[in-house]
Amino acid sequence: MNVERVNQLLTTGSLLHPISELPSFLDLTHALAMRLGVSLPGSSEKRTTVTDFIGDADHVVFVLVDGMGWTLLNLLPPAAFLRSQRMMELRAIFPSTTSCALTTFATGLWPGRHGVPGWWVYLDERKLSVTALPFQERYLETPLDTLGVTVDEI
Repeated sequence: MNVERVNQLLTTGSLLHPISELPSFLDLTHALAMRLGVSLPGSSEKRTTVTDFIGDADHVVFVLVDGMGWTLLNLLPPAAFLRSQRMMELRAIFPSTTSCALTTFATGLWPGRHGVPGWWVYLDERKLSVTALPFQERYLETPLDTLGVTVDEI
């Protein structure tokens, strides 16, 4: 796909730019962590917006529905539970793969910082293809720790 085509899709709204005025999935991650007592450095207006929206609570229940985006919610009937209970639109992180998003949630880091862009990651230094989240070699499913691979290498 060329740059002109991507720009056209962004302009028409067929693609949503991951950076926008809306809070992101990472802002939600940080807000939940802060509400649960985790001290995070820095601040942002978007994170504050989400933190304030969550408010104080004795208990927090977080449910992640993999692949459930705003577009899919809009396809549900207006009275459907999930559609009727949505409260705030968030932008997905980019890339918005499951493994990337779950690693963002677990680490509180942007994908460019945690380094897990997808289900499989190729470790060039070791000439090894790995499945990052189960922490195993891709084809034989050998646990990576038995191969001497560290989490930092992923």
